Amino acid sequence: MPTIAQSQPVTNGHDESLDHYVLTAPEHGAGYFYAQTAPGTALTLFAFAITLGLLSMVNSEILSLAALPVVVPVAFTLGGTAIFVGGLWDFRAGNMFGGIVGVTYAMFYFSFALMLQFFAAPLVTAAGAGGFGDALGAYLLIWALVTAALCVSAVFVGKMVLAALVVLTAVFLALGFANTGGSTDLGHIGGYLGLLDAAIALYLATAILANTTAAREILPIR
Repeated sequence: MPTIAQSQPVTNGHDESLDHYVLTAPEHGAGYFYAQTAPGTALTLFAFAITLGLLSMVNSEILSLAALPVVVPVAFTLGGTAIFVGGLWDFRAGNMFGGIVGVTYAMFYFSFALMLQFFAAPLVTAAGAGGFGDALGAYLLIWALVTAALCVSAVFVGKMVLAALVVLTAVFLALGFANTGGSTDLGHIGGYLGLLDAAIALYLATAILANTTAAREILPIR
C-alpha cells in the first residue's frame, strides 16, 4: 500500500495539483474549498442602530436618565453579542473592514455594559463622581480617536459609511468632553448626534439587506 508521500497529488481537474492551487490562489477558497457565506454587515448595522439609538435617547434626555439601566441588557445582547457575530461573519466572508468595525464596537458595548452594571458604583465610591466622570470621558475620547482612524479606510468604502463614522467620532468627542467637564449641554448634543448616527446606520443596514435580497440596487449606499 503506498504511503501518503508516495501517493499521487489530488488535482482540481486542471493541470495543477490541489495543494498548489490552495497555496497560489487562496482567493478562490469561498465556494470552492469551503461554503460561501453572506457577510454580517447588515446584522452589525441593525444591532448598532438599535443600541446607539436607545443610548442616545437617554443621553439627549428624551428618556429620563433614570432609564439608563435599560441600556445594559441591550448593550450586552445587541450591542455586544449581535455586533460581535456580525463582525466575525464579515471576517469569514472576506470583509476585513466590516470585521474590524464589528468586533471593535462589540467590545466597546461589552465594556460599557460591564462598566454600568458592575463597576460604576464602586468606582464612584473610590474616586468620587468627578474622578469617575474624568475616567469615563477619557475612555470615550480614546474611542473618538479610534473611530477617526477608521474614517481613513472608510473613504474607500463609501460616502454613507464615512458619514456614519464621522458622526460617531463627533458623538464620542461630545460625550467624552461632557463627562470630563461635567457639561449637560454637551451630553445632550452627543445624544442628538447619536440619534443621527443611529438613523444613518439603520438606513445602511436596510439598504444592504434590500439590495442583496433583490440582487440589484434598491437604495443607494455610495
